Amino acid sequence: MPKTAIFLNHKHPESANLGLQVADHWQKEGGELFLFGEDRVFDPADCSYADFSGVDLALVLGGDGTVLAAVNHLAPFGVKILGINLGNLGFLCEIEKEDLFPALDRVLAGDFWLEERIMLHGSLRRQGEQLLTYSALNDFIVSSSSKARAITLEAFCNEEFIGSYRGDGLLVATPTGSTAYSLSSGGPILFPDTKALIINPVCCHSFFSRPLVVPAAWEIKIICRGEEALLTADGQQNCYLKQDDLIIIKKSPHQARLIRLGESRFFATLSRKMGQP
Repeated sequence: MPKTAIFLNHKHPESANLGLQVADHWQKEGGELFLFGEDRVFDPADCSYADFSGVDLALVLGGDGTVLAAVNHLAPFGVKILGINLGNLGFLCEIEKEDLFPALDRVLAGDFWLEERIMLHGSLRRQGEQLLTYSALNDFIVSSSSKARAITLEAFCNEEFIGSYRGDGLLVATPTGSTAYSLSSGGPILFPDTKALIINPVCCHSFFSRPLVVPAAWEIKIICRGEEALLTADGQQNCYLKQDDLIIIKKSPHQARLIRLGESRFFATLSRKMGQP
């Protein structure tokens, strides 16, 4: 049986008790659990230094934020991820709480398929020195760190200058991220397996600032031309930027491997999650 890690969001009132029920069920049915210290279930925020090289599968209880945090740890190891929605939207989650235990039995029996999603790799360089790297399944956002001030950013694709943007910020989103912050900023929705990225200005002070869709293989560079800016990866990790900081974003060598139990019906899921009849 596959070695399985169970992640949860400790801030959710139901997650701790439900996580232990899942662990008991999994072991009762013969599944092997990955232990983090003495814990059978744990929060992705607490396992930055865990080695998941022996893990084949992860059960993630929470909402999209919990899945995004878990993916950041698991994608480099090729771990399969089943999202169990305890939150509101749950776009990345495959099943709802009421369907939990029958779904677990299907996964234990190998009755599922995998959907692989593009991820992003981003690096921050300051005065020619690389300071940090992040990964993201949804998006990277460069935004103003002060709500009352606009920032100026310059963007390039494959070394070609796109333009200068002044406003609340600029985001680079994957097809997965096209239904997240990019959507609320007026960006297009991309089918999950589209080999493309979105470059989307956020509240820019120009009538001609529109979202761009570019090939996923292209490298995107953003230069910060002012102070009080913030780089955020998937809403999970962030750092403050300085004048002339360079952010380089490109397709990651890793992918998110999401477990699916039913047929792929993207538009039906989109309508249901967005509250359409």
